Amino acid sequence: ARALGRAARTVCYVEIEAYAAAVLAARMEEGRLDPAPIWTDVKTFPGVAGRFRGKVDLLTGGYPCQPFSHAGIRRGEEDPRHLFPHILRTVEAARPLLLFFENVEGHLSLGLDAVYQGLRGVGYGVEVGLFSAAECGAPHQRKRVFILAWDVSHSAGGTVRELAERLECQQAIGWDAVARDMVEELDDAGDGGRLDGGGAQAQSSRDGTDDGLPLASGHGM
Repeated sequence: ARALGRAARTVCYVEIEAYAAAVLAARMEEGRLDPAPIWTDVKTFPGVAGRFRGKVDLLTGGYPCQPFSHAGIRRGEEDPRHLFPHILRTVEAARPLLLFFENVEGHLSLGLDAVYQGLRGVGYGVEVGLFSAAECGAPHQRKRVFILAWDVSHSAGGTVRELAERLECQQAIGWDAVARDMVEELDDAGDGGRLDGGGAQAQSSRDGTDDGLPLASGHGM
C-alpha cells in the first residue's frame, strides 16, 4: 500500500500471534498503517473471505517459511506450519485480481511447484522470481522468492485497467466508507476470528506475517 501511495488502502489483516497483532494495532494508532480489522486465524479466514469478493484487488502474504527453509528439517506439506492451502482457499473465495507472495530460497526446491500448480488450477497466471537484498543495495544477499499471480479471466492490460477504474471509484467514494463496509462484513460473519481494537488489516484495490496475509483495496488485503 505504501508503494501505491494514496491509491490503495488495507482493509483487513490476518495475524495469529498476539505480539505481532499488538504491533499492527500500535502502528494503526500511530497512523503508520491503515486502520482495519485483524482476523486472527488464516485457517478460518476462507470462511469469510467470500464477503470480500469483488471488493479487494490485491492479496499479499508471507506464508511460513519453516516447511521449506534449509535452516530447518524441511518437512514441506507434512509440517503443521504449512499454511498455503488455506491461503489458496482464501484466493478462491475472495478472487482478487492480483496476488503477491514471498518466501525463502529453499521454496524453489520444495513446495513451490505445488503452489504454482495450485494457483494455476484456480485460474491464475503465475510468475516467480528469486531476488537478493544486494540487488536493492543492501550489504548482504538474503535471497527471497517472490510470486506474482493474476486472474487469467482478465487480460494483463485489462487487469491493470480494471484496477485503475476501481481505484478511481474508491477514491471518489472515500476510503473511510470502504473501511466501514469491510468491518461490517466481518461483523456479519460473527466472531470466528475477528480481533477488535484497531489491529488488523486488509487492503482493497483488491489484497504478513508468517501465517497471515493482508487484503488491499485500491483495495487490498
